[in-house]
Amino acid sequence: MRQLAMVEGASISRLGSQPLCFPNLTIKKGDRILLTGPSGCGKTTLLRMLAGLVAPNTGSAQILTDHVSYVFQEPRLIPRLSAVNNLKVTTGATSATIKEMMQRIGLGAVIERPAHALSGGEATRLNLLRALLAQSDLILIDEAGNGLDADSLSKAQDVAHECIEGRNPAIVEVAHHPQKPLLVGEGTQSISLNAPKSSHC
Repeated sequence: MRQLAMVEGASISRLGSQPLCFPNLTIKKGDRILLTGPSGCGKTTLLRMLAGLVAPNTGSAQILTDHVSYVFQEPRLIPRLSAVNNLKVTTGATSATIKEMMQRIGLGAVIERPAHALSGGEATRLNLLRALLAQSDLILIDEAGNGLDADSLSKAQDVAHECIEGRNPAIVEVAHHPQKPLLVGEGTQSISLNAPKSSHC
């Protein structure tokens, strides 16, 4: 399988705190990886490293694809644009596909609503849908199911699996409740990060 990202001997120094040390990791097309561990162990930092947003102080993090989607913990939408236009300008999907998936994920009533007027749950689902429709090789998900009720989470999971069917992207997900990940499922590799304990890795 095609390699999409590699992390080797990586650590990140933190002023006044113990460094974050990361396991060696090779991500290939089709991989499903669930990151777990206590708060402060570096799960989100590892996702940011895989997105090319931060660089390690030691070791290396190589991103081998230009097509990466990131579902941040907080929705990063364009406030003045409508919900549907937030997807149109970022995903390349057709209007028909976008509107159908918005209906499926429970956003049919807010298609033309400005992003700044969406509820927290609506913005969370739109944030997820944007990443899923972008046809990326690598999808990074940071606790995207937080704040969704059971029904909304179930709809989001159904739409997510439909969106990636046939494409087989790699998925790396951080889930606050590991027993209820959003996308990863059968064949998932679970990687537990440890809390920092010493001044060196």
